[in-house]
Amino acid sequence: MFITRTITAVAVTVLVALVAPGVASAAPAGGPEVARPQGVSTDGRALQPGGAPAAPRTGLAAADPGPRLTRAEMLTRARTWADNPVPYSREVFKNGYRTDCSGYVSMAWHTDRNYWTGDLDTIGVSIGYDDLRPGDMLLYHNPENPVNGSHVVLFDHWTGAVGGDFLMYEQTKPSTKHRTWSQAGYSRSKYKPFRYVGVIEDAPAGGSTGGQSVVHDGYTSEFTVNAADGHLQETFLARLGGAWGTQDLSASAGTPAVAGQPVAVVHDGYVSVFTVNAGNGHLQETFLARLGGAWVTQDLGALAGAQAPSVMVHDGYVSVFTVTPGGQLQETYLARLGAAWATQSLPASGVSANSAAVLHDGYVSVFTVGTGGQLRETFLARLGGAWTTQDLGAAAAVQAPAAVVHDGYVSVFTVTSAGQAQETYLARLGTAWGTQPLPATGVTAAPAAAGHDGYVSVFTVGTGGQLRETYLPRMGAAWVTQDLGAGTPSAAGRPAAVVHDGYVSVFTVGATGGHVSETYLPRIGAAWASHDLTSTAGTPAARP
Repeated sequence: MFITRTITAVAVTVLVALVAPGVASAAPAGGPEVARPQGVSTDGRALQPGGAPAAPRTGLAAADPGPRLTRAEMLTRARTWADNPVPYSREVFKNGYRTDCSGYVSMAWHTDRNYWTGDLDTIGVSIGYDDLRPGDMLLYHNPENPVNGSHVVLFDHWTGAVGGDFLMYEQTKPSTKHRTWSQAGYSRSKYKPFRYVGVIEDAPAGGSTGGQSVVHDGYTSEFTVNAADGHLQETFLARLGGAWGTQDLSASAGTPAVAGQPVAVVHDGYVSVFTVNAGNGHLQETFLARLGGAWVTQDLGALAGAQAPSVMVHDGYVSVFTVTPGGQLQETYLARLGAAWATQSLPASGVSANSAAVLHDGYVSVFTVGTGGQLRETFLARLGGAWTTQDLGAAAAVQAPAAVVHDGYVSVFTVTSAGQAQETYLARLGTAWGTQPLPATGVTAAPAAAGHDGYVSVFTVGTGGQLRETYLPRMGAAWVTQDLGAGTPSAAGRPAAVVHDGYVSVFTVGATGGHVSETYLPRIGAAWASHDLTSTAGTPAARP
């Protein structure tokens, strides 16, 4: 069960990109004047398969409308009707869902019964227009003609600046559409935005951290650097069970040859990949504004050195952390979509490896290793405050850190000069940091970490190139290490990990030949398996 939380709506200004109250607009096919009858009983209950009305719900049952799902899953479900448009009907059902507007939203949200515009708000939380995110709904329930004169649509993503025009999914006459709000000609004053109570944010609420692998729009994307020419490469899975594909982003988007490794993050409907230009040392962004659009590359200007960047989204900002050739930690940030990028130095110098960043308890924390091996935290307690750096006192580290937030803890994983993996952790804000060794030795590269299914997993590569997982099954239990074997070729360099579609996927680069492999766990209790993406998808040999 989960409890609905109230989100205060924010005031917004009607923008000219949307249809303002009192402004006449043309009525396109399936537009504002089209009647969209919904399957509803005479006493206002949504019809279910077979024509029976929904039974009343009270108490906790009313607050538990079905399985929770991510925004990516919502859009993936919405696309199943949009890709092969389904005719509009109040009487016809498809896979248990009415093929009218409210049945479509019920289907996309995977609710356990059909809703209608008269009760969809009971499983939504009111939000502001500028707060709309993929999978949220815009609901118009017309009290004067509720059954035939109401409508509901699903928000996809902004086509430009936040608050302007946007793409949406809707079930309307004659069939499912994926179009912009402006094309539909709807009145913004009538539609109220809501967020599904069962949404699982694709990233932790309030912020997200990036990595070489990200999940977006139902896709899983892994970014690597071609060992032969330094080109930025994307290897992607469009849907679970589909075939992996690959593309050269340097060729298609003009990304200059890359130094170090890429890092990617999803924000504001965009996928952004940050790299360091091998020619001039500048930080650069290669981004996809929307699925199906073209990738674009821009030079962000900041001198970033050879260390791979780290990135996170917090408080509406996108922050990219880099290390200058002189070892100075800096932040290059975007305050909001459409604003200019800016760069500032942070109070951490002598940094010897790339950083890891997390958001926790309202803090932004960036973890680095100094030239003497000391693990340090540079943190921002609140937006507008001053950045502060402290030494966390852990044993000298020689590899870049990895960090994860779990069970109220902040855990930072490093490797000592002797190849011992260790965890430096903060049990709660205001307490002292502690450090403990983990049962993984002979570690040769920086670790990767992920939280999944109540587990915390740390992935490392041993002296023989074997991929290993050191995991904590639950708080208070003992850490355990296992060799993932699974046919994974001997690996070199740092692994990358991502959680998607219930799977845990770990990507490695082969020590011989540079082949990119995925080692994956389909579910807890199943066996790990591996396949070679260079062989199956054509991913070029990658730089470790």
